[in-house]
Amino acid sequence: MKVNRKWLAFFMAMLILLTSFPASIFAYSGELNFKIDNYDSIKNDGSTVKKGEGIRKEDTEADYTILFYTEKSDYDPSAPFKERYDYVGSKKISNGEVGKSPDLSKVTPDGIKFPDIDKAVTSNPTELAKYYHRNENLIKEKNAGEDGNQKLISSSGKTAFSIYYD
Repeated sequence: MKVNRKWLAFFMAMLILLTSFPASIFAYSGELNFKIDNYDSIKNDGSTVKKGEGIRKEDTEADYTILFYTEKSDYDPSAPFKERYDYVGSKKISNGEVGKSPDLSKVTPDGIKFPDIDKAVTSNPTELAKYYHRNENLIKEKNAGEDGNQKLISSSGKTAFSIYYD
């Protein structure tokens, strides 16, 4: 069998080219459905999709994380922000609505161990308020998106919100 060297060189070059891309280029977190037929397709909502048009379904729910921080009692006032607060724990929230902002005022740190208090205290907002108070201004500032409003839940599942206690 005779091998055409030009074609072999072409296919080898294509193989090298395609395997040199990172896999993330080809990854898509949503669902992408294409139906290409000789007739129009009808979507679930009754509207039609013309020949050769794709139907793209985005993720409508995603997980997000709430990070909890407490202010250090002995920080240097001239220290950078990151040195003034300690990370104390996090909660992963499932099935958040993509493109929406969660109501952070309703998120409680129950089950998170805060310094110098019992873990059970964090489940009781009245008891927790005796030791720590939520810094609502800082929460609003640190969770702001580019437009100044609270950032939105992304379909990537990597969105994190921070809650600060003083």
